[in-house]
Amino acid sequence: MFDLTFQLKTRPDGTLLLVFGPFFRVVFGALTVIMGWGLFGRIAQDGTVPIISVVIFGIVLLGLLYEERWEFNPAARTVVSRRGLLILAHTQRWSFDDVAAVEYTTIKTTNRPEAENDTAAATGKFSHFFGMRPGKRFLRYSLVLQDGTRLRIELRRVRDWNTEKAIPSRIAKTVGASLELTPF
Repeated sequence: MFDLTFQLKTRPDGTLLLVFGPFFRVVFGALTVIMGWGLFGRIAQDGTVPIISVVIFGIVLLGLLYEERWEFNPAARTVVSRRGLLILAHTQRWSFDDVAAVEYTTIKTTNRPEAENDTAAATGKFSHFFGMRPGKRFLRYSLVLQDGTRLRIELRRVRDWNTEKAIPSRIAKTVGASLELTPF
């Protein structure tokens, strides 16, 4: 299955970047080309415009143009979040001084419908379509601001705990904030 997770990159100046890898653009680029070729071939062949194909092509094209990234710049002491379509993306900035902590939570999906927590809800009727099968482990990490606001960075499936936990650890070290494990 196609995992949409951030990759941690470090620039020579020490800036940490969390960005989608090149595989993301390659997949959506290939899908856009294939869908476009089929759609415009159909239009050229018989002059009809299949609405469902146009809608799917539009969704795939939006996926190609989508950007989400986090930048932690120790020289400027800023955190920058950018989300949205490339030219219309929404950018937010915070100072390192605004960050109180980096918190992470581990989540294990269960098969118990009688459980009264969100973990049981995560294994609902259609959850297997989204990779949330019972027994899977996930890592959620966030920035906690001085005013108590939590900025969720990512929820990702854990394949290797030490590798996955390294991301929030590196962010906390770069920002100069504490790293806190919080219960789910």
